[in-house]
Amino acid sequence: MKINEVESKYLIEEEYISAAEYKLEILEPKESRGITIQYTDDKIFIEHPSIEQSISMAAIKSLNDQLTIGDFFENISNATLKGTEKIDSIEYLIFNYDLPNKNKYKDSAKVWIKKKGFTPYKLNILDDNDKLIIEIIYDDFKFLEKDKNK
Repeated sequence: MKINEVESKYLIEEEYISAAEYKLEILEPKESRGITIQYTDDKIFIEHPSIEQSISMAAIKSLNDQLTIGDFFENISNATLKGTEKIDSIEYLIFNYDLPNKNKYKDSAKVWIKKKGFTPYKLNILDDNDKLIIEIIYDDFKFLEKDKNK
């Protein structure tokens, strides 16, 4: 993530159920390990285990857009296939799409999807000048079957 030219790196585990329900857990850096952000319906829950505090708040509409790959898959019909790219002998489809609730810092996204298996490799968030603001690289991505009892 780059904000005002300052770069920060995080390792995050993402569990995406739907646009109305997902969870992010920070695994790295060490000082942020265990912080979870859970979005459920119209509430956001943030838990910080190292200081044993948690908060809940009403959801901010723009938070549930843009930063999850699940949002891309749910709105893939709004994406435009721009071509393919080979990275380390793996072929990727490259999609562009305009973000909902865009602003000058988060205008559009570019997504690399493995051609074989259709799993994500990378999601880039670009500002209104096509400058990279956030880059998310996916490692060990799995589609999980939804529990039919829920």
